[in-house]
Amino acid sequence: MTRNPVARILAVMSTGLLLIVLAAACGSDPTSTPTTGPAQGNTQEPTATPSTPDFDAEAYFKGKTIQLVSISPPGGGTDAQSRVLSALWGKFIPGNPRISVSNIARVAGYNYMYNADPDGYTLMYKASPGFERQLAPDAEFKLNEFKLIVAVGVSPPIWVSTSAVPYNTLSEAVGKTDFTFRFAEAVGAPIDLVGNPLTMTFLCDRLQLQCEALAVADAGTDSQMLMFDRGEINSNLRGSLWWNLATLRPGAVAAGDYKGLTAAGNPSLGVPPHPETNVTIGHAYNLLTTEQDKDDFALTSYPAALFNKALAAPPKTPDHIVAVFEQAFRDALADDEFADTLSDVTSLDVRNDSVFRAEIEPVYLDTYDRFFGNQERYSELQEELYTYWER
Repeated sequence: MTRNPVARILAVMSTGLLLIVLAAACGSDPTSTPTTGPAQGNTQEPTATPSTPDFDAEAYFKGKTIQLVSISPPGGGTDAQSRVLSALWGKFIPGNPRISVSNIARVAGYNYMYNADPDGYTLMYKASPGFERQLAPDAEFKLNEFKLIVAVGVSPPIWVSTSAVPYNTLSEAVGKTDFTFRFAEAVGAPIDLVGNPLTMTFLCDRLQLQCEALAVADAGTDSQMLMFDRGEINSNLRGSLWWNLATLRPGAVAAGDYKGLTAAGNPSLGVPPHPETNVTIGHAYNLLTTEQDKDDFALTSYPAALFNKALAAPPKTPDHIVAVFEQAFRDALADDEFADTLSDVTSLDVRNDSVFRAEIEPVYLDTYDRFFGNQERYSELQEELYTYWER
């Protein structure tokens, strides 16, 4: 499987993914060359922050248990990858601590992690940037205060459909009403319409697609797959489901049971190939015809597509502890058993697709600032598009 080098990924993200969100505020072309932002085209391998001279990581972690909080319900992709970390990563951390997984989903998980002791004994494994979770009324956390360690997988969300859908690309469906796209998410009010569900609804509206949005109580990967199997839905837009199908339903993509109709997120980011097909998937951004629609798409879609998964520590975790975890993850990626197993679960080449904190954190923080700097327009879109979920 061909992979983009880390340096190319970050150069693309710096020129497109970051500053395209600014277009929602200033009305500029999201694909234009930025004039501000973090340094671009970094080709140097970042080095871990040195540990403090008196910190004995071996003694500190020996005999301890690290709680790894999966910000996802059991059975999904985030949970499965957390289990791989639990089983295989501990031997690369000095002192070889035991790693125990806890599932605390969504806002509750973020709140728990935000209030966790910054002692290195509690980490989280999260899906996507999660900026929209901070908008929830019960959110206590600030996502820009967590200490990112590594982002595992940089790729756009894919609109996945079953063979019941009569189109092979979303462009074929634009303006047609002879078939209904049916999808489901945990959306009970406008404030719940965030991230990929908001993006999918936005595309239904702006591309004049016939869509039916179903509000459900649970929308984890396992629930989505069950609804696919039952025929209750025929489509989904989710950060890593397209690639996870290689593990969840081996051979199904190759057989045509599932197909990727379009990619959300930044069109400059590119779409890694699926292990079972070499079909090129186009970007939804290129189907939009007005500058306003492109700006709104940037605001709704780009922040949700910054990365697939990330390992992070609570706020105020000392840099020398974070550096230990970063080095441990680097060491693990050099181990064939760890790298192959995690790659199998993610269906991505984690050796090349993992991006460490020195590279991802500036992009993450800048995207955070720009996302929360456009909340008035974001709220307008939530209210406007929630009508799909009231049908």
